[in-house]
Amino acid sequence: MDLKFEHEVLLSLLDDIQDIFRLNNIPYFLIGGSAIGAVRDGKIIPWDDDIDIGIPRKMYDEATRILENNGLFKLYKPSVDKEYILTFMKVVKKVNGENLIDSETGIEGAYIDIFPLDHTSDNFLIRKLHYIQYRIGHKLIVAKTQPSMIKKYGILNKMIVNFVKNISIKKIFKMRDSYIRSGKNLFKNSHILYNFGSPYKFDKEIYFVNETNGKLDFDFSGRIVPIAKGYDSILSRTYGDYMTPPQKEKQIQKHLSNN
Repeated sequence: MDLKFEHEVLLSLLDDIQDIFRLNNIPYFLIGGSAIGAVRDGKIIPWDDDIDIGIPRKMYDEATRILENNGLFKLYKPSVDKEYILTFMKVVKKVNGENLIDSETGIEGAYIDIFPLDHTSDNFLIRKLHYIQYRIGHKLIVAKTQPSMIKKYGILNKMIVNFVKNISIKKIFKMRDSYIRSGKNLFKNSHILYNFGSPYKFDKEIYFVNETNGKLDFDFSGRIVPIAKGYDSILSRTYGDYMTPPQKEKQIQKHLSNN
């Protein structure tokens, strides 16, 4: 599938998702490279192959339930299947006669990634501990589902692989999710939201609540999409000078499943 046609499929999928979210009062906004595309180019970045949406955790489960019950598309949910170990959901639309396979997950079709944004601590050191706790939980999942990916990286990783051998994947999923969602109670009054599914380094993709408690509308290839009102601070923190396109076309960094 060429990217131009894939973008058409993605935009059609986005229209369906936006209609559903608006009908059900689900708060959402474009994030990451998709937000850059909307702000800078008024369209999907020419070399990008997906769309990214963020939703505050308090409405994420409801959004998942609504999308799942809709039946218009295939939904890959986190912590359900050992074949899908990411922390966010993918909404997938297959196209008859086209062979599009995501190299990271093996999922077929064009997809939109929908990320939960979780509360974390305002304190840098506590926030770092929260992040490390999540990374440990995720490493346990990788050790369980893809042991060959980490065994080669030293004795400690081999010990982790051995440790999880007799633990069910369901239990490890629950452990990782409890680490992520601990912020719902521990840090529910904090001023920072975190995307634990981000491919970027610690604190590169954080969202201050006052940056996300309002939205701005942007044209995105002929449809209106919401972007967090503090998009400039958010995108600058994550990407630096995001308004200057790179010298050469390059695909936005993919979400890592084995880090």
